[in-house]
Amino acid sequence: MQLNQKINFNQYISALEDPLSAIKTLAEKAFRKKLDETNGKYHNLLKSKISELGSMENLLLTDIKMLKQALLNKDVMQSLTASENMFEQVQSKMNRGEQVDSLEYQQVRNSLQEKKGLQEIVSLLEKHKKQWERSGLIKKIKELDVLKKEMLQDLVKDPGTITKLAKQNLNLNSLQRAFLKIDKLNLGQNVSSTSPLTVS
Repeated sequence: MQLNQKINFNQYISALEDPLSAIKTLAEKAFRKKLDETNGKYHNLLKSKISELGSMENLLLTDIKMLKQALLNKDVMQSLTASENMFEQVQSKMNRGEQVDSLEYQQVRNSLQEKKGLQEIVSLLEKHKKQWERSGLIKKIKELDVLKKEMLQDLVKDPGTITKLAKQNLNLNSLQRAFLKIDKLNLGQNVSSTSPLTVS
């Protein structure tokens, strides 16, 4: 078997230390904190919807329109509109002094609260996505992804690189050091200091 058949190059690239890890963690903590505060405000009604947002990587790289569509899709909006109509009916009964099913009233009220909470989440997403864009974080993540693909192609095409890896007993250290020194990944101060990743 050829050497390049034995080596899983995708595994090598994936195993490299992410130079943006600390910054992404900072951004995620700030955003998740706001989500938790919003969910608490609405008595945990938004927990399932928040879980549907997925990973931080998904939030960083997915277009805001797609994220909004996932939260407020057609089915969700139809359901919430139906709840609004039902709430108006229940409220009219109460105003007329008619008996109202308390459980039904609470369910309808919760649905309306959920809609309001979802709108707040969308607003949070928009604010944080803009901040991540301004900070340069999203741009650097995309550059990093392109760079990894380029490195993968170089590993497959360059026999010298493959031989060097084999002589190092498949040790990633030197490759990792080279990766971290590449100028494309020099964040400077635009992400880590002058443009904080928190949104008030």
